[in-house]
Amino acid sequence: GELRDALGKQLEKTDIQYGYSVVEAKSTGQGTAMIGTEDGQEIVCKAVVGCDGIGAKVCGLPKPRFSGYSAVRGVAEFSRGIPFEANTVRQIFGRGVRAGMYPLSHTSVYWFVCFNSEADWISRGADLGGYVKDLTSSWQHNISDVIEATKPESMIAAPISDRWLA
Repeated sequence: GELRDALGKQLEKTDIQYGYSVVEAKSTGQGTAMIGTEDGQEIVCKAVVGCDGIGAKVCGLPKPRFSGYSAVRGVAEFSRGIPFEANTVRQIFGRGVRAGMYPLSHTSVYWFVCFNSEADWISRGADLGGYVKDLTSSWQHNISDVIEATKPESMIAAPISDRWLA
């Protein structure tokens, strides 16, 4: 929503069209793009912004593959201010696990814990906070503090996929 809103503020309302299922996008060679839609339309435009993620079919890249690891991410909120040095970005590495913390403001910290896993680990009903807290329990640098300060609804988890291009 934020990307859409930021772009929308820079354009006239008639310049933006939403809701197309795009099956093809290519350059016309004349400074414009042409998209082909699922219902057979061909639309010439100045720019195309696709927001369908790593599974995008239009960009012509190979199918994404599971990378062998997953991540839990969250944003911790500290209403009285971050209780540790707030102007420091942290990256912490362990065997098969790594974590990072990035202050977003004086009261919030984005964090992640990335770990070796099976692709379907999340479908096993893991307690996300408890799981990553166990993985990092012996670590310093306040990673446990940010995990504890994160509401469960402010955490997301996913297997990580990537594309290796030759």
